[in-house]
Amino acid sequence: MKCRIARLIGLLLALTLPACAPKVTIDFDKEADFSRYRTYAWETGTPVKNDLMDRRIIKAIDDQLATKGFQKADAGPDMFVSYHGALSEEIYYNTTSMGVGYGPAWGPGYGWYGRGGGWGMSSGTSVTTPNKVITGTLIVDIYDAKNKHMIWRGTGSDTVSENPEKNTEKIQEATEAMFEKFPPK
Repeated sequence: MKCRIARLIGLLLALTLPACAPKVTIDFDKEADFSRYRTYAWETGTPVKNDLMDRRIIKAIDDQLATKGFQKADAGPDMFVSYHGALSEEIYYNTTSMGVGYGPAWGPGYGWYGRGGGWGMSSGTSVTTPNKVITGTLIVDIYDAKNKHMIWRGTGSDTVSENPEKNTEKIQEATEAMFEKFPPK
């Protein structure tokens, strides 16, 4: 019995954890030779309007590139990196409905031929609540420095929290997921 409960809890955690992770997609030039890229420099993209978050995003990308063996270069880089940040607001409606019933009613009192039966009906109600959700999207573009062709793009999106620390964690998770298989083989 304990084993079944443990497996059920494990299954529930496995199903809920991916829902917490940012949604990430990757695209890249399949003809690009990523083995020849070793250095990079930053180019201006569309930074977020919050300077603190801007620096956190750049640091997260720098950290991911550094773990993959890429070095930042002041002059003559092999590739250029830029990022684009955007926020979007969506309204989701949550409707909760409660009770409607119709069916036979039995008991003492008046009814069919004095037997205390009949049909009864009750009504219900529903409440709709609007929920505002802000979604942040982070796009990282990498270009070949010589011909200025895009060679890689990572896109991540997730809900934005009011807590800056949680947003920093989400940025870290998104960049880790983006660069997990970078450079492409």
